[in-house]
Amino acid sequence: MRPRLTVFDMDGVLTRSISSWQYVHEHFGVDNSENLRRYLAGEIDYMEFLRSDVRLWLSARGPVRAQDIISVLQGIPLRRDIGEAFSRLHSLGSAIAIISGGIFWLARMIGERYGADYVFANEIYCRDGFLVPDGRMVVDPKNKSAVLAGLQRRLGIGRGETVSVGDTEQDVGMFELSALSIAVDPKDEAVRKRCMLIINSDSLLPVVQAIEDFGR
Repeated sequence: MRPRLTVFDMDGVLTRSISSWQYVHEHFGVDNSENLRRYLAGEIDYMEFLRSDVRLWLSARGPVRAQDIISVLQGIPLRRDIGEAFSRLHSLGSAIAIISGGIFWLARMIGERYGADYVFANEIYCRDGFLVPDGRMVVDPKNKSAVLAGLQRRLGIGRGETVSVGDTEQDVGMFELSALSIAVDPKDEAVRKRCMLIINSDSLLPVVQAIEDFGR
C-alpha cells in the first residue's frame, strides 16, 4: 500500500498543546469548562460552543483583533520535524491534509509553513478586523470522518490509500476510513483501542517511518 492521502489532526498531533482553543483561553485567563460541559452533554451545539468561547475572550479583554489571536497562536509549541515529515510523505506520493476542530488561523499557518495540501478547521468571524462571537463550522469535532469522506470522494482516493493520524476519540471516525491509523501520544482509551499503531514521540518522524514501512 502506497498512501495517496495522509490526514493529520492538529491539536495534540502537530502541536504539543492538546487544544488551540484552550491555549487562547489560558492566555486570556478565562475558563471555558462550563461551556465544554454543556457541549459534551448535548445542551448546546458546536456553533453555540464556538460562540460562547469567543464571548469569553471578549468579556475578558473587550474588543479583540483577529491579529491578536493569530499572535497568540504563533507561540503554540509544535511537534518536532513537521517539515521533514511532510516532505517525506510528499516523496511517497501522498497528499497531506489537516482536519481539525481547532482554530483555522493556526491550521493555516502550519499548513502554509510546512506544505499541507488541504486544511480544514473552524473559522471565527471578524468585522473590520475585530472578532465577533460567530463563525463557521468546517469540522464538527464529533464527525471529522464526514470531512475526510468528502475529501476522498473529491480526490478519488479510497480507504486503502488513506492514512490517518490522531490522538483522541474524535479521530476514530477518520481511522475507520483509513488503511493505516496511527495514534500519537493518545489521550484516551477509546483511541488506543481503535487505532492500528500507537507512537509516543516528540517528533513526527517515527510516524512517517511507520507509514513508509507499512507501504513496503
